Amino acid sequence: MTNESNGLAKILQECWENDAAKAAFINDPKAVLAAHGMDVPEEMDIKVVENSNSLTHIVLPANPSDEVKAMDLDDSELAAAVGGWNDSRLNCPHGSICVQCQQHPGINTMSV
Repeated sequence: MTNESNGLAKILQECWENDAAKAAFINDPKAVLAAHGMDVPEEMDIKVVENSNSLTHIVLPANPSDEVKAMDLDDSELAAAVGGWNDSRLNCPHGSICVQCQQHPGINTMSV
């Protein structure tokens, strides 16, 4: 992130010093970002707007709850993601916390 911040700071400085650089950044921000080592995914749009003494833009960020909804996991996905107990132990004839055999991959034996 620091490299991107430094790259963006350099672009902004160039825009303040050079009207042609500013026009290029406003007209084709992806190309300018790429020229400074910051590639933008093809599916992402970038829009550059300029503030002035009489106009300020306020950016309304994407709703974080939309991202959370997109990341909702069902119970089996959640269990796999948290890396909890391996489900194969639940069906072991030795009990739900198997310490008697090595038949279950990924399980370390432990004492209870």
